[in-house]
Amino acid sequence: MTGLTESKMAAMQTLLVRLLQSNENGFVNEQSGLTDIDVNIVLAAVTKFRRSLARTRTEPSHPGCQYEEGRVIEALLLEDPDQCCYVDVGASYPKECSNTWPLYLKGWRGLLIEPLPHCWPSILQERPGDYLFPVAASDVDGFAEFRVAGELSTLRDDWPIVDQATLTVETKRLSTILEGFPGIRDKCKLCSIDVEGHEKEVIQGIDFSSFHPDLFVVEFREHHPRKMGRSIASEWHLLLQAQGYMPIDCSQLNLLLLHESKLKLWESVKSQVQITPDDYWGEQIK
Repeated sequence: MTGLTESKMAAMQTLLVRLLQSNENGFVNEQSGLTDIDVNIVLAAVTKFRRSLARTRTEPSHPGCQYEEGRVIEALLLEDPDQCCYVDVGASYPKECSNTWPLYLKGWRGLLIEPLPHCWPSILQERPGDYLFPVAASDVDGFAEFRVAGELSTLRDDWPIVDQATLTVETKRLSTILEGFPGIRDKCKLCSIDVEGHEKEVIQGIDFSSFHPDLFVVEFREHHPRKMGRSIASEWHLLLQAQGYMPIDCSQLNLLLLHESKLKLWESVKSQVQITPDDYWGEQIK
């Protein structure tokens, strides 16, 4: 995807979705403005994607937010969908346990970052209005070994899991990714991060001089098999606080951090939507 403009990526994604929904491999939109090389890239991707369709789930068992994050998100993000976007880092499937799926249903659009190939077909079919960027977000631009174990996947190299697969994926800093999507970067109100223990590196890859969403929703539970469930927010929440993001609430898995400029809004809705009492979730980030 290196060197692709936002308009060319949009044209390639539109063609890819239409091909996935078509029974004819030879269908090509001659009005798309793509070169023959671009079209061949898309056709090759369609062949690989169709082979994996049988392994993707069409009906999510838990559509939407994992717990009760949705009510806080909706209370804080009241803007016109045409004027705001989201960035979903580690998007996984398009609906299941997705903090951005409820917003998509309300007309929001944004960027889904997901390196696992078996997730791409369902994302493209179920969320054609979003952009898919098929890399792993990290703190460096390059390549890395990606570990996959069932529904969990991570760039961490310390998982003592026997039954796992590995693949080499491209990694990019979030700042690098967003350079190609200035419209989304500048209008982003929500950044959701779910990367199984790699949250610190993703946050370190953000350029806060150009990217400043109102709300971060970040998974803070350890998925390392020997430390399952432990809070790891202490590894990264101070990085966000240094940029003006204050922890305001948490669910069983996610910590919500709101920019200090929006704290008055939180105080006005807190009593109606707060998930967890302050004295409990405050203990989780020490």
